[in-house]
Amino acid sequence: MNNNYNLFSQPWEYSISRNVTLWHNSLTLMGSLAHYGAYRLPNLHHVRVHRGFHADFYMLGTGEGGRQNFVIALRENFCKPEYLSFLQSIYKKNGEALLALARETKADHQSMQTFFDFYAECICLLDITAQASKVITDHVVSLFKDNPNSVEIIAAYSAPKMLAPVQEMERTLDDAIVNNRREVSDAVALQARFGWIPANFVGEPWDTDYFIERIKHHVPVKREAPILPYGELTDEQRYYCDVLGEIAVLNEYRKAIFSQVNLIIRPLFDTIGHKMGLSGWKDVGLCLHQEILDFLQTEVKPNPVVLSERQKICLLHSNEAGEVDVLYGSEAQQFEETFALDCSEQHEVRGMIANKGKVRGRAKIVLSPADFSTFYDGDILIAKMTSVDFIPIMKKAGAFVTDEGGLASHAAIIAREYNKPCIIGTKIATKIFKNGDIIEVDAEIGLVKKK
Repeated sequence: MNNNYNLFSQPWEYSISRNVTLWHNSLTLMGSLAHYGAYRLPNLHHVRVHRGFHADFYMLGTGEGGRQNFVIALRENFCKPEYLSFLQSIYKKNGEALLALARETKADHQSMQTFFDFYAECICLLDITAQASKVITDHVVSLFKDNPNSVEIIAAYSAPKMLAPVQEMERTLDDAIVNNRREVSDAVALQARFGWIPANFVGEPWDTDYFIERIKHHVPVKREAPILPYGELTDEQRYYCDVLGEIAVLNEYRKAIFSQVNLIIRPLFDTIGHKMGLSGWKDVGLCLHQEILDFLQTEVKPNPVVLSERQKICLLHSNEAGEVDVLYGSEAQQFEETFALDCSEQHEVRGMIANKGKVRGRAKIVLSPADFSTFYDGDILIAKMTSVDFIPIMKKAGAFVTDEGGLASHAAIIAREYNKPCIIGTKIATKIFKNGDIIEVDAEIGLVKKK
């Protein structure tokens, strides 16, 4: 109980939400306390509140292991151009090594221990780009705070020099339509090249039928050649715009790595799950990494009642002994009541402008692909964050509004790709608005409000 008392007395701050497995998050708790030194950064303390695979992430705000110290270290590191080169190198090295290891891993204790150990080290790649995107975005915005054309300038000069995988896919589809290639063989080739994209941690890959439909209905997007506007930038402005663009590239790279890795190991977890008496990889996803290792070593199966409780609500945190503890029921709910964002009595939100414009439309809260079928042309997409599987509805949307993200986020990149009004980093838009609300997105001043 003492550990729980210490947990509730700490300054936790809500960070983001994701759909992830519990074994991934138990490895996150371990990795964030053990491996950030390899990336020249201080450790981070996390709490993860799960309802099945949906997890709300909290970070310690201040003190040792707090986000504040992490952000300060990021700022100091990015003052030196060498640090970006270091990150580019270590992302590529660790990403390629994790992919190779996933292909070699077997369903035995030693092999899985090796995989989990390195996976925990590579998990640091996730928080670095997520936090760096926000940190560098804030700094870039401050550098242009007195410029009335700041949004256009930042968008032009921070554009990533490499396409994200989903942008490559869209251009490949454009090429297929322009050249009148609408055969099944084209869909098969697209699936082999891009099918892994939406897998993430618990998503389903695109199959050939998905690409058959995409080819059938795809309309190429007219893209203007980028123009670098408004005169000269200072050396500092240009440097940090370049850094922001490179962070976007790293962000998409690490997403690609973890999507592919998690897809590669699913058959392995199917095998382990069947041995546990479970249905497959999704049920194994409700286990902590140590429980999987313990089963492979002792053949003691996880308690199905415990796994069922994790579908309702549970909280993962690292205790004073450096182990993962799990709280259930009222204790997990108490944590949420104490540290969740307060958004009562609000009818509007402000955020950062990722792409200018002004539009009015019907609000549609999209928390998962299950919400896609009720999304219609002109609806305002409101999401915690967007991901590659959102692309079909993003094309139909009148505007994008997100709780999370910086100017290197997926929503910001795609908003500029499709020239849609976009406001990011509102923190609470998904809690303030309801499906069917008529709202105005004013991406000239960064305001979203009910009408």
